[in-house]
Formats: sequence, C-alpha cells, structure tokens
Amino acid sequence: DEPAIRCDVDGVLRDTSYCELNALANSIAASIIAEIDLSAETPLVAICLPAGLEQVASILGVWKSGCAYVPLDSSSEREAQIVELTQPELLIDSAFLSMINTSVGIADSSALLSKLQPTQLAYVMFTSGSTGTPKGVEVSQQNIANLIAPLVDNLQLKKNDVWSQTHSLAFGFSVWEIWGALATGSCLSIVNDLGRKDPRRREIILSEHDVSILSLTPSGLTQWLALDDMCVPPNLRLLVLSGEAVVPARLAEWFSRSPKSVRIINTYALTETAGRVCVQEYTAADVIETSVVGRPVAGFELRLLDEQQQPVPVGETGELYIGGAAVAQGYFADAALTAVSYT
Repeated sequence: DEPAIRCDVDGVLRDTSYCELNALANSIAASIIAEIDLSAETPLVAICLPAGLEQVASILGVWKSGCAYVPLDSSSEREAQIVELTQPELLIDSAFLSMINTSVGIADSSALLSKLQPTQLAYVMFTSGSTGTPKGVEVSQQNIANLIAPLVDNLQLKKNDVWSQTHSLAFGFSVWEIWGALATGSCLSIVNDLGRKDPRRREIILSEHDVSILSLTPSGLTQWLALDDMCVPPNLRLLVLSGEAVVPARLAEWFSRSPKSVRIINTYALTETAGRVCVQEYTAADVIETSVVGRPVAGFELRLLDEQQQPVPVGETGELYIGGAAVAQGYFADAALTAVSYT
C-alpha cells in the first residue's frame, strides 16, 4: 500500500500506509461517536497532540464522526481562551488516544464521509491576532475541497511527491501541507517539533525523508539561509512560501545558493480563505525590489478598492477584497464582525 505519512517514531523513520492511516482514523471516529452527542449541528472536537501521525488521523476521525476540529497548539493561556470560547465536546490528546481500541472501527467509513455536506463545518482556526484580537474562523468542507486541484497541472503534482509538514496544526499553512499531500495521493513527511525549531535539524530530516515539496514561511527561509553551509535536500523540486511578506533580498540569496532545478513560489494566503488566494512563481531573472503576491488562482476574484469601495487606479494603495468559493463562512460566535467582513 502507498505511504501516506512519513515521520520519526522513537528515533526510527516509519512509513504509514493509506490503509493504516484510514484504520486508525476509523478507530478514533468510533471512539468519538461513543463519547459525545452527535445530534447537535457539527459538534466541535479539540485536537491537542504533538506533531505526528496521530494528528492527521485525528482530523480524519473527527470528520468521519461528523464533527469539526479545533486545533490547539500554543501557549496554555491562549489554549484556555480558545477552549472557553468554542466549548468543544471532546478533547483529543495523548491520554484520549491511549484509551481507544484500535481493533474497533466504524463499519463503513466511506458511507460516513459521503454524508458530509459541502457547507458543513470542517474546522475552527484562530488567527494570530497580529492585527487585533485573535478571531476564530469557520471553514467549511467546500472551502478546502478545491484548495489543491487548480494547481495540480501547473505545479506538476504527482503521487511520488513527498510533501513536508513543517507547521503547527493551528496555523493555516498546515492545511495546504496536509491536503496537498493526501489529496494527490502523495506522502506527507511530518517534521517533528524539534526539527521545526532548528533549521539544521530540519534540513537533515527533509533529506532523510526524501522531501520533494517543502513549505516554509519567509521567516523560515531566512533562518535556513542563515546557515553558512545550507544544504538543499537532494530530491527537492518545489519550495512554497506563505504566511508572511516575501523579502526580495532573501529571494536573490536563495537563487545564488540553490539548485536551478528547484522552483520557488509564493502562495499568498489568509486564514479567512482556507489557504492560498494568489500564486506567484519567482525566477532569478525577475526578482524585484518589492514583494509581489501574484495573480488569483482559479475560483477567486480579487479587487483593490478605496474607502468608497471603488477600484483604485493602477499603482495606488487600496484594500484587498476577496471573493470565491474558498472564502470562509465567517467568524465563530461573532455575527457582527462576520456581517462587516463577509459582504
């Protein structure tokens, strides 16, 4: 069976097949169904686990049970605030997983998944709060269903790719990483928590895992470039940046030190759009002095408007308005802010 997840377990590199991943997800789903009342409209289940196979299996288990997940991976104070606001019906942590019976699953997981509706809530993820108080964003199944498909041909995504997951489950970039791999039948290489903090350790893991598609924030790229003897994984063919503004000087440095065979793109993204909005590919010949976010991906409409919501002239500053199927449903428990922002 094809490998779905690749990660280090007790210091040993382990591959988990799609069949094994599905079986674990079924067991988790069965435990959720046995624990909570599913009569409410899309109950929320919090996930607080270290980076690894169990995180991904828990997401699938939550969806198979008809619920939506709330990722927890931050300070204890922040987690307490999220739990207080969302009031999840259940917490999936290491203690919960230690009690599930992996020999018991659900009879027909495909039938359960087929009952999911496009508008059904998939997860509630909180923004960083960099522009104010953190806000919980409600993302539906249909918001993420078309995240990868429009880019398959352009990025030449194939089943033999190995995608990295270098970001927290509570950061929107992880949605791109996880479903970029699994939606294309590829392998997801999960970098452990130590590797995510240490660029030297991370590049060793990426090489050992044969990663071909690497996702990093521009800050992560800067940390990597700070290594005098930066070593690009031998199988890397695509570097995906997102989450922050791209610094042109770092791009220039990347092209001076990396193999020409590695493509580098920017997927401008927002938590409120379930992932990427624009895509920009950079080449050594067109690195410029300002950060460019690129052109909208199929299915998005982008407009730069002034205070009267009229188009601004070319070269002028305006506010970005985004439309399309991937725009999230709104902000959790904040109808007023949703009404202002989602018009």
